[in-house]
Amino acid sequence: MLQIFGVEKELKQIKLLNFAMASKQSKGKECASIQETKGVIATKAEMAKKLDNWKDTKIKFGVTGNSGVGKSSFINAFRGLDDEDKGAAETDVVEKTCEPACYSYPDNPNITLVDLPGVGTPKYPNVETYCKEVHFETYDTFLILTATRFTQLELELIQKIKSSGKHYFLVRTKLDIDEWNENRKKNANIPNMEKKIRDYCYENAKDFGIREKEIFIISNFERDKWDFIDLVKAILDMLPTHQKEALTLSLKILSKDIVKRKVQTLKRRLDMYSAISYLAIPGDIAMAPVNAIFKILHVMKTSKFWKRSDEILDLQQEFSEENSTISHPDDSQEETDQLEIMQPVGLASIPIALAIFGGKIRFYRSQLGLPEKDSEEFFNMKPKFQTRMKQFYQSEDKSYLKRCFTIFMKPIKAGSKMALSVVIDSLHRVLDEMQQLSLDILDDAAVQVEEKDESDCGV
Repeated sequence: MLQIFGVEKELKQIKLLNFAMASKQSKGKECASIQETKGVIATKAEMAKKLDNWKDTKIKFGVTGNSGVGKSSFINAFRGLDDEDKGAAETDVVEKTCEPACYSYPDNPNITLVDLPGVGTPKYPNVETYCKEVHFETYDTFLILTATRFTQLELELIQKIKSSGKHYFLVRTKLDIDEWNENRKKNANIPNMEKKIRDYCYENAKDFGIREKEIFIISNFERDKWDFIDLVKAILDMLPTHQKEALTLSLKILSKDIVKRKVQTLKRRLDMYSAISYLAIPGDIAMAPVNAIFKILHVMKTSKFWKRSDEILDLQQEFSEENSTISHPDDSQEETDQLEIMQPVGLASIPIALAIFGGKIRFYRSQLGLPEKDSEEFFNMKPKFQTRMKQFYQSEDKSYLKRCFTIFMKPIKAGSKMALSVVIDSLHRVLDEMQQLSLDILDDAAVQVEEKDESDCGV
């Protein structure tokens, strides 16, 4: 890669300076430690692998229960799909599950939910046969669903799961139907109905050492009610760190808690990226001397890597003219010499920084369920949310580049940070703003649902 840019010789001249500056960054301590024993190339590979390994992390859920309990609809709901969506598990009043059927998570085939037949059928008359036939040992955790009560064989299966050290969750489905039936009564009492169902499930299972908090009552179609989100949170909390990150970044279900979890995960990944950024090629480029920088930009200008380098160069000139009066009267000559070395840092890494900045923001929009520019979802937003949302779109005009260039260049001009470090700090702030917007949208949606419910009830 460095040879492509034609600056290998120049980069070697500043190698020691690169490491010296990076070692002063607290977030780079882990990299520096690994580098001492494994070298630069091995360090970059190892840390980059840590950033990307969530995509390769496998999680396998077994979803079991008797016919008609809503396993297929649950598998769809857990993957953020409706029953009619492409890739959804087929649902019908007739039992579909005679053999295990695997369904992958959207955009992440390594997370699978397996629709298992119920234990106690003619083909699986007992727990021993069942575990052998469905390859029990291959699952990370089990979800056992019922629409009424848990059977004796299902409770025996739970004992088998517990003894093997695997995790399980008991799920009572179809609360929406129970609520509908309760509302037909003259003296409907929904809270009392919910309590009766919880108590009944617990009484049914407690002799097998099952705790009340291990039972979740849900609707596959009203995921914001009852325990559906609590079930997702409990599953996340149970998983090891690497699996937790993989599922968090793959979840399509959104609630206020899950939004916050996603943002926390994304920020942790940013911190790791910050720790290794100086070891990556952009970091090498960022420390190149002036003549090497212009060679790099020239190549970028004539390549597909960065089609708008000419605008970057124009902006750099414009920025330099606008800020030519910046001075540092308190700097010693030595510090001034260091500043002169650092000033070109941003120039080379600005194109890369902008590319990273734009790519990350697109990824964050997707993660937090925020709409794409000019999409139907965007136009359906309230005007106040549209206004806030627009700041997270990359416009195609020069004003966007100028704004970003100014943000990135000022700390660099002051001799305080490398461009990529500034991008990472900026992305932390972007995540905070996106999180708040997502939470406000969810709050607004909850108010609308509440108002609709009150209207339907004639309140």
